Amino acid sequence: MTLVEDYLDLGHCIVMDNYYYSPKLYIELVKQKTDAVGTVRFNRRGLSINFRHIKLEKNEGIVRYYKKVLALKWLDKKYVNMLLTYHKDDITIIHKRGTQIEKPTCVHEYNVTRGGIDLTDQQIAPYCLPRKRMKKYYKKIFMILLNLAILNSYHLYKIQTQQTNDNMMTQLQFCIALARSLLKYNLHDHLPNQVVRRG
Repeated sequence: MTLVEDYLDLGHCIVMDNYYYSPKLYIELVKQKTDAVGTVRFNRRGLSINFRHIKLEKNEGIVRYYKKVLALKWLDKKYVNMLLTYHKDDITIIHKRGTQIEKPTCVHEYNVTRGGIDLTDQQIAPYCLPRKRMKKYYKKIFMILLNLAILNSYHLYKIQTQQTNDNMMTQLQFCIALARSLLKYNLHDHLPNQVVRRG
């Protein structure tokens, strides 16, 4: 909560995904007059509400209340599980391709609000550093931050290049140039001074 401490007690709403979620966080935020909405995995430890074994038909949903938190499970193309503190279980009608689609208001607003995050994910995904399945959470966090740092550095590079009117590298070219630069720097420090030839 230290990341948002300057915004607490002001009536704001925090949008998050299941990676940042913890069962106690929503309740603590409500105490600080701050709402929250986000996706969640209902098998997470510490959450008394569990929808995992409940089967739904398409466009069907189910809600439960836990203290001041509303839990929602809804089926569109796939299951959507959410926790929220400021929405009700109301429905929004969306017009798409000439048809009307009913969708929970919280799901619709979450999708709209997360647009910037989805764009970042789309930009990172093609050039994301390859990694094996990691069990240690801090390694996952490190890789996420590293990929974000590379993306941010590319955006800064684009701003600088636009100001100087230089030829701009693509994101892929930038990643390759960055990797070569880092390898060159590290190899220079660790390679032996003389190469011994055998034969």
